[in-house]
Amino acid sequence: MPRNPNCNRCPLSLTAKSVCVWSEGGPPAQIMFLGRNPGYDEDAQDRPFVGRSGQLLRNAAHAAGLSDEEIIFTNVVKCLSPENRPPTTEEQLACRPYLEEELVAYSPRFVFAFGAEAIAFWTGKIPKSVLALQGERWEIDGRYVFPMPHPSWVLRQGGPPDRPSLAGREFQAQIQAHLAFIRNLQNGDGGVAPGGRPRVVLCRTMADVCAALDDLERCERVAVDTETRGLWWAPD
Repeated sequence: MPRNPNCNRCPLSLTAKSVCVWSEGGPPAQIMFLGRNPGYDEDAQDRPFVGRSGQLLRNAAHAAGLSDEEIIFTNVVKCLSPENRPPTTEEQLACRPYLEEELVAYSPRFVFAFGAEAIAFWTGKIPKSVLALQGERWEIDGRYVFPMPHPSWVLRQGGPPDRPSLAGREFQAQIQAHLAFIRNLQNGDGGVAPGGRPRVVLCRTMADVCAALDDLERCERVAVDTETRGLWWAPD
């Protein structure tokens, strides 16, 4: 699956040094780390997640027992934005076909969605609070999605390198909890919800709703809460 260094889908191609910074990793990796867009270091090196926040993330993954070979690193938007500002909705939509192509080609079973833009790719709407979603586990399109704050946010919370901040410790703990769930599934144990969290299935079409209702028929007890927490309802 080739990248497109001549991409001109949006104005970011006019200001970025590295146009269309592509994903790193691939099959047989089953885990995708999805971020917002490249920063200054990523733009300079033409690689995803290699700056300070990327190193924090890689270190957290290594500490949890993951190797880089088990991870696909990529972003919602493939180019650095001016002043490293958040990408606009139009820029995210322009890059969406690239990420969709990566998802088809790599078919990751598990996706860590770091930050509001990565979460919005799956829900269709920027969440009001990323931290409120941390620890949840969603089933979307046959994948497990773990919403988490972006490692750049964790860095901004401060703390010396040898003594991580509270946010850093929570970030590490959540990665370890999600990885424990992943390992259980990979070992055929069925998985255990991290921290006792409930199973969450996002239904974006009526077909998804019907499938979820079929699952509910096999449950002994059912509780219903119609709050969407910023998610969107499918038009059909």
